[in-house]
Amino acid sequence: MPTRGFVTIATGNEKYYELAQNLVLSYRKFASDDTPFALICDRRGPQTEPFDQVIVVENPNCSYMDKLLLYRYSPYDETIFIDSDSLILADIGELWKDFSDADDVSCYGCTYPLESDKAWFSYDGTGKYKSVIKYLVGLHGGLYYFRKSNRCDAIFETAIELASQYHQYSFSHFEKPADEPVMAMSLVIHH
Repeated sequence: MPTRGFVTIATGNEKYYELAQNLVLSYRKFASDDTPFALICDRRGPQTEPFDQVIVVENPNCSYMDKLLLYRYSPYDETIFIDSDSLILADIGELWKDFSDADDVSCYGCTYPLESDKAWFSYDGTGKYKSVIKYLVGLHGGLYYFRKSNRCDAIFETAIELASQYHQYSFSHFEKPADEPVMAMSLVIHH
């Protein structure tokens, strides 16, 4: 039977471990079932103890770009990632229903027409991908859903490629590579 669970990331600065611990404790306060919650991090310590699973990775980016590695490290077949700087104030089990009919990678956001200036990237700045771009996307990177599959791998790998060539494209709002713009463009590239 496929596994499912929640995941967050804490790498680098100790404050992210404190935030992650607060997140999982707030989850436990309101959870109505025993869906596991894992932590992807760069070291173990007292603040990693409340997690069901702790996955220690070597050489993380120690930034929000570590989200692009979620598909490699999540211990679950289906994952809902939540940013460590979040707090949970109600049972979030309903999120699984929100994503029950979702594609292999999904999040909350909206689509825009090609001429929009509200998306995470500009149509004219999509380079070699311009022929496959049919719409633009704005999304919130504080919560991602993904189901392990070849398509999921391809979406994350394309996002990693886009990040490595970030300045060849016209991304919005971030001068340096960020997960939201590259994930938005990768999701569109992979329909």
